[in-house]
Amino acid sequence: MTVENIPTRSPGVTAHVMTMQDGANVSLIVTDDCAIAVDLPMQASELADWRAGMSGVTNKPLRWIIFTSPERVSGDTLKLLAPVDKPAPKVIGVPTIIQDAGFTQLFAALEAAQPRSPEPLSAFELRKRGILPEFTFSEKMTLAAGSQPVNIEILHVGGVMPGSSFVFAREAGLVFAGDHIAIDDPPVLYANSDLDKWIDALTAIQHDKKLSILIPGRGKSHDASAVAITLEFLKNARAGLRRLAKAGKGRDAVASLVPGLMAIYHGKNTASAPAVSGSNAYTFSVAGQSLQLGLEQLYDQLVRQIATETQNSELRTQNAENGHPQQDL
Repeated sequence: MTVENIPTRSPGVTAHVMTMQDGANVSLIVTDDCAIAVDLPMQASELADWRAGMSGVTNKPLRWIIFTSPERVSGDTLKLLAPVDKPAPKVIGVPTIIQDAGFTQLFAALEAAQPRSPEPLSAFELRKRGILPEFTFSEKMTLAAGSQPVNIEILHVGGVMPGSSFVFAREAGLVFAGDHIAIDDPPVLYANSDLDKWIDALTAIQHDKKLSILIPGRGKSHDASAVAITLEFLKNARAGLRRLAKAGKGRDAVASLVPGLMAIYHGKNTASAPAVSGSNAYTFSVAGQSLQLGLEQLYDQLVRQIATETQNSELRTQNAENGHPQQDL
């Protein structure tokens, strides 16, 4: 684990980024009277390292834990942080926060994994046991931290997945972007990613002059200019998928987008480019295969959306010709 200590423009506020063995960042915002965690290690075995890293940068009490997406929640880690009836080593009780849709996704996954029984665990029981985050919000949640309050704003974005969020400490110029920002390699695309919302959210960050420090889900902190490469990637991915769908191409055509999208990153970060030469090297790399899978899932979603819109358009035309009111599918 490595630790990056980041001074901010706000007196008494610092940021600290701990990069775990899997490359994921877990962060701390430290004020004059408390600390706020942004995401946690995904492996319960790394919790001790996380605690040691936290102790190395502050002795302030941990007041909240904020998750930037459901992909950053580990039930095993949460259970080790859950409050208990009697004191026990390595156990603390700290309020945990995630956006509504993120909680719903986590609960649905746990519900599907539970063996069928007459009394399945409720969301309340799962929260009580510390397996799911305690608190949720819809669009925005603001926390006040510090004796001279610094507002910690959690904003629902829903780009990388429906329950994903940004975390801001605007007075300090900080934004924790989670997996919405990718520095060294392309971001992970999911079947429920929303490229339009994702692009809109990053564009807003790019234009926000108050933000001077951007902390991604992976990689070193940067200034707001680091948004540009992820925006370029997402816009090209969206345009390519739309072009293929408009041309009526099959799912296998999506592979043709991979080399160009990978080159947006690896063409500018030559150290991470594949050792094999030629554009096809990107397609057959592990990262390229992951990207292709994400693109295929989004393409399926786009094709279904276009089919539904076409059916609705035809239905409206038919209803209008027959003198019936508009009725979409």
